[in-house]
Amino acid sequence: FTQQLVQFTGVEQQLKTNQFLEAMMTSTQTANNSQAVSYVGKVVTASGTKAELVDGSATWHFAVGSKSDITATVRDAKGNTVYTKSGTVNSGESVFTWDGIGNDGKQKPEGSYTVSIEARDSATGKLVDVATEMTGEVTGVDFTGSEPVLIVGGGRVNLSSILSVRARTAADGQAGSGSSV
Repeated sequence: FTQQLVQFTGVEQQLKTNQFLEAMMTSTQTANNSQAVSYVGKVVTASGTKAELVDGSATWHFAVGSKSDITATVRDAKGNTVYTKSGTVNSGESVFTWDGIGNDGKQKPEGSYTVSIEARDSATGKLVDVATEMTGEVTGVDFTGSEPVLIVGGGRVNLSSILSVRARTAADGQAGSGSSV
């Protein structure tokens, strides 16, 4: 009888520990969501290598210093190459949009993907630095995924990709027209 009481007490303690851990996880998720909402109306700079594929579209922003021939390689969360595209962009900011169709012709599942962009100067063929950071005003937050995703202009930025946050100033205008790939 005593052994059974000890076992019941141990099970009860484990159940209470699980409830406590669930409450802590909920509290942490609520804090993350509150933090994400506080970014609305702020100007953020984020790493531009990661984007969410949602409703058949993922968008990355990048910039090159001269007219360049680029090769964009999209990788899934496991690092597998799922799509590659080549093209030419002008100097300055550009946008690369992927429709979620892989090199195999199949629609890829929604989720996080990364891009790596190699650029070569169109005139000389030499490698050109590619800036894969983006800056823009946060206009909304999407909580449907595993982590909050900030809506920045037409793009989506995972909260974990944010590098800096600042208040909007009068100098912040809409970015000039860039190239699309």
